[in-house]
Amino acid sequence: QRGVAAQLQKRQNTAELQRWLRGIHPADVAFILEALEPDDRLHVWEALEPAQAAEVLVEFEQSVRVWVIRETGRHRLLRIAAALDPDDLAWVADDLPDDIMREVRESLSEVDRTLLQQADAYPPQSVGRLMSLDVATARETQTVADVLRDLQTRSYLPEQLDRLFVVDNRNVLRGAVSLQALVLAKPEATVDTIMERDPLTFRAQDTAAQAARAFERYNLVSMPVVNERGKLVGRVTVDAVIDFIRVTADKEALAMAGLRGGEDIFASVWESARNRSPWLFVNLITAFAATRFIGIFESTIQELVSLATLMPIV
Repeated sequence: QRGVAAQLQKRQNTAELQRWLRGIHPADVAFILEALEPDDRLHVWEALEPAQAAEVLVEFEQSVRVWVIRETGRHRLLRIAAALDPDDLAWVADDLPDDIMREVRESLSEVDRTLLQQADAYPPQSVGRLMSLDVATARETQTVADVLRDLQTRSYLPEQLDRLFVVDNRNVLRGAVSLQALVLAKPEATVDTIMERDPLTFRAQDTAAQAARAFERYNLVSMPVVNERGKLVGRVTVDAVIDFIRVTADKEALAMAGLRGGEDIFASVWESARNRSPWLFVNLITAFAATRFIGIFESTIQELVSLATLMPIV
């Protein structure tokens, strides 16, 4: 009876924990988990529903994400990975086991599989890796009323949507029209009369650093990505750029401290030493060099003992 009571209490506590976690933003859940000790972290992680766990997985710092993936059962990890959209799946693909990625690819629809393949085709530090393929478009000949009606019939709108991109029948980018312009324009006005012509664009092969500088310089929320023929292939949003800037800044700061990458605060001594190996190796070499120089001037130190106080500085 005690065992049954304990199991019921555990289920009740887990259910209460799940209800509490549902009201928290995934980024905040990731921050909480990163601060917890491994046992507590794993307990809370296991309490997350697969859909919420998928959102949290994207927000993890990479070292914690790798640890969580390693500690998660294969069946549960498959369900979590399957809940990711193609953009997020491409973001964490390098951290997921190859067999998991292979099964997830096979379970995707033809459209999502194509989107994922396109994202994987671009270099890691390129605009193509940052861009989202979920865009809202309009035609030059459409009226404002028609465009608004099309938007209202959609089941959802892309995130960070501040403007629609105007394309022709061949999907060549012709301009952009802001939501503000659409709302303020007369319903009978056509898109070509209110759109911005020749907007700034990116190529998928451009570097992500170039995109970050452009977003900072022009205070952008989104920007179209075109191919070499001018056809619209996607868009870059400010949230993706901010994530790139944060990751890049973290890597630069860690490199200055002699670390290869981010580190879980509860990582083992071996993992911490391996992460610090370049800096530890440099320290070892300089220590040998210091002892060598001290040996060269050993007779001088014996004659003037006060010089020994400088040895720690050397």
